[in-house]
Amino acid sequence: MCCAASVAKLAKTLLVAGSLFVGGMSANAAGTFIPGPPAAGQIVELEGNVAYDGTANVDWANFTSGTGYYQSTLIRDNDAMDTGVPGTRYDANIWDQGSKDTQQISEWKWKNPNNHKATDKVDIVNATAAIFNKDGDMIIYLQADRYANDGDAYLGAWLFRNKITPIESGPDKGKFDGVHADGDLLMLANFTNGGDYFEVLLYQWKNGALDENPITGYGFAIANNGDTPALSPYDNYVAKTSNKVGDGVYPDLSFFEGGVNLSKFYADIGMDMPCFTTIMIESRNSSSIDAALEDFVIDNDFNTCDYSIAKECVHSELNAAGDGVNYDYDITVTNEGFGTMHLSLTDNAGTPNDPSDDYTWNDVEVVDKTVLPYQILNAPLNLTNKVTAQGAEGKSATEFCTAVVDTNVTVTKKCKTTLEGVGDYTVVRVDFNGTVCNSGNAKVNNIYLTDTTEGETGYRVDLNQTYILPGECATYTGMYYPKEPVYPCAKDNTQHDAIYATYDVNITGATETTLPAVAADCDLCDNGCVNP
Repeated sequence: MCCAASVAKLAKTLLVAGSLFVGGMSANAAGTFIPGPPAAGQIVELEGNVAYDGTANVDWANFTSGTGYYQSTLIRDNDAMDTGVPGTRYDANIWDQGSKDTQQISEWKWKNPNNHKATDKVDIVNATAAIFNKDGDMIIYLQADRYANDGDAYLGAWLFRNKITPIESGPDKGKFDGVHADGDLLMLANFTNGGDYFEVLLYQWKNGALDENPITGYGFAIANNGDTPALSPYDNYVAKTSNKVGDGVYPDLSFFEGGVNLSKFYADIGMDMPCFTTIMIESRNSSSIDAALEDFVIDNDFNTCDYSIAKECVHSELNAAGDGVNYDYDITVTNEGFGTMHLSLTDNAGTPNDPSDDYTWNDVEVVDKTVLPYQILNAPLNLTNKVTAQGAEGKSATEFCTAVVDTNVTVTKKCKTTLEGVGDYTVVRVDFNGTVCNSGNAKVNNIYLTDTTEGETGYRVDLNQTYILPGECATYTGMYYPKEPVYPCAKDNTQHDAIYATYDVNITGATETTLPAVAADCDLCDNGCVNP
């Protein structure tokens, strides 16, 4: 799985898992990276503070857009908007009475904290989430702090595959828009009885309900032990007055951080790594799986998956009838994030205002890179069409394609002269016939034949059909009496001696008119005739 550096917006989260510790680095399988205590190979220092001390790549105090994360966000709760790094957003919502993790999302309720207040000990002030690529695995690191350390803390985090949005107006205000999907993940961290390390329980949403059997062993969580400086960008932190030990200082057990290897977890349960679109962080009033929920913050723009889409015109040629173009395309979708993506795609076939001819693909699975070959038949000559993909976010690719039109039309003419008695006179009569052949690749129509005359405007000769397909011919016939021949038997007394043809190409986007070369002379006499 590949990963690209891109920054999403906000999420506020505390998300960790328990683990087995081996030689200073946590692991639950030989050679598998699991976030653990400070040790070689860690990405973010997990030692219970925000200060960088050089034991890993980065810590929260020096965490910037240049530290190699795939996606990251900082959010402040119950505080004015501030310019943190890599991004901040003010958000403050709390649960309404009766909401539980075991319920369907349609049963959840929330309220505005302007008129209500979360319990001090589970009121989160700052939180940060960052996703890193570690040897192809999706590793998520998280940080959170709380307003008061008056007692045990019970924190949870949801990772949702679907977008989940609090409804802020209308008759459903105070509810949520969105539904669970199998693969959603709930993580519960219960910070009880002091201590540095904490157990985190992972719960799956599957078969339409929460599986209440917890799984552990995929991460690590730690809290601060003793008073700890809250360095920038967390120096806005101020503890509850009764706990306060100074501005910008975390009292004991007020700062939490951790990490989890989500790729490893999903691989072990036999499920493709999902794409997540929403993170919700919550506080709870007990360690029970059906505890009442208290505070929460949600971000439905924290996408763990990203992709690119490209479109190539592989081949184009006129169809057999020569009245349209067949185009062959390749659409390439590349997974640039974590998790198996499922996309829907639509190509407008060059007619964005007419969905009836759209080319669609539903539920396209993209693990690494997927190529979708397809063909558009009988289209205009110069086709510009756009394919649109809907996944974690909508993306599109546009391609211009054309084909070569060969308008090669030939005309032949044969003549025969005879003498004909007309009243008391013997006159010359000329009968002629010929073909118009289409040796090009485009259908031609509106064919107009003109027979030339000496010193006069040519006159029309009717063809026996109005169009000619590629590789086919049409015939014509006609006759005339030469006008006032100078000599009764003269080779140059032709008068009507050549046929010209004009025509249109019957393809949308290509209208060409051409004049082929003179087809043939039409002599009054045979080759035995001589000029006097």
